[in-house]
Amino acid sequence: LGIKIILEGNKQSPQIYPLEKAFAYSERSKNMLMLKAMKSTKPREFARVPNALLEEERRLLLEINELEKQKNIIDERNMDNTAPALVSLNEGIVKANDQLDLIRKEIKERYLNYYRSQTRHQVPVTSISEIQQSMLSPGESMLEYFQGDSSLFIFLVQPQHFEVREVNLGASFPLKKLVTQMTNDGIYARHNSNSGKQWDVRGDEPENNFAFAAYELYKQLIQPFEEKIKNSTRLIIIPDGSLNKVPFEALLVDKAPRVGAFQTYDFLVNHHNISYCPSSTILKEMETQQNTPSGKKGLAMAPFYNHSTKLPSFSLEPLKYSKAELEGISGFFDFDLKVGKEATIEFFKRSAQNYAILHLSTHASFDETDRDFSYLAFFPDQLLLVRDLYAMNLNSQMAVLSACESGLGYYQKGEGLYSLTSALTYAGVKSIFSTLWEVPDDSTKDLMLLFYEELANGKSKDVALTESKRRYIQKVGKANPYFWASFIGIGDMSPLK
Repeated sequence: LGIKIILEGNKQSPQIYPLEKAFAYSERSKNMLMLKAMKSTKPREFARVPNALLEEERRLLLEINELEKQKNIIDERNMDNTAPALVSLNEGIVKANDQLDLIRKEIKERYLNYYRSQTRHQVPVTSISEIQQSMLSPGESMLEYFQGDSSLFIFLVQPQHFEVREVNLGASFPLKKLVTQMTNDGIYARHNSNSGKQWDVRGDEPENNFAFAAYELYKQLIQPFEEKIKNSTRLIIIPDGSLNKVPFEALLVDKAPRVGAFQTYDFLVNHHNISYCPSSTILKEMETQQNTPSGKKGLAMAPFYNHSTKLPSFSLEPLKYSKAELEGISGFFDFDLKVGKEATIEFFKRSAQNYAILHLSTHASFDETDRDFSYLAFFPDQLLLVRDLYAMNLNSQMAVLSACESGLGYYQKGEGLYSLTSALTYAGVKSIFSTLWEVPDDSTKDLMLLFYEELANGKSKDVALTESKRRYIQKVGKANPYFWASFIGIGDMSPLK
């Protein structure tokens, strides 16, 4: 409603209701809780707070999260509240919280500026002029989307141009329906048991769904700006709401010549190098933050290349191509490889902050019923929960989650997408590459080898991913977007340093 009022007011009084104000409204609605947290956890930006004190605060948060995780596992087993193990965990949680309160009291009393920065309600958002002058170069465009109840607002930002368009949501453009039609009922309908439908493998309904929805979405989301962005090699997408599930690279620029003949499709990936970010303000933070690990030393982990495990409510099957994936990418960069029993959660928590590149070829999942229990899996049956990631202090230039559903999350206005990728962003990683749906690990291996080959040639991360997708599409039988469009790049896309 706020953006609509500004746009209406702009027609009568552009000086009172500048279009830039509508963009600021959109930015303030996106991931502001995470942005405040990101800003409040940067010690160098605050008044001489000792690193030791901040590290102790983070250590206690980690300890509390670990104790609560153990408590939840015991609760799942329906143990008595007086069981010794549960009593001990509750006492540990109380003790750690008491220590955390003391730390925060000391911070408040001795470092008031830092304390105020954590409790400040307003965080400055990136302005249009700032984006144009310092974040975009010639040949680059940003499309930011804001999804309201009855309208979708689209902001196009270029170095010398800015405009806003409103698209009415309704019968003529049922956005959520088209997103579902393109993804759940289209791209991965045949492959994803969570899609909720059983498709007749002899029919072509999923292929028809995708071909129709991918073109319809393109016509509303991209085509109105087609002429202005045709010379933009780089396209930054700031999605909102249901658009967080859309792989823009797989949108169709033209109608499919023949449904199911994917080699003939004109995908958007053929025209632009595409990357994503939760907001332009967070993108600025990710691009400008100084990460300490220098060089290109990486940590690559594959816990399940020859191992499976059965947990109370689900099983983790072997990812038999994951070891070959790690060995392949280590031909391009210097990686410490941890496979099988060496790929433990303890090693990751202890050592991850020392690496410029993190590559995790493992199981991951987003739990829609309890978002805190979304996880990355480690050997033998350990789960690194999304809330644990939020408590870590990482310094990597890039993290690659070569895993199932690592990019999915729970979306809430003002908080943005609560997911494994948002947790890594909060923890300090400059760029994240993740997946929007389950991908076969043999296809993942092939795409990752192409990606790292392009990175090794000095290309920026978005160009490297785009080129690897284009090369992958040329493989016979691999043009189906199910195999390549799931991987997306988020954040700082500069080349590895």
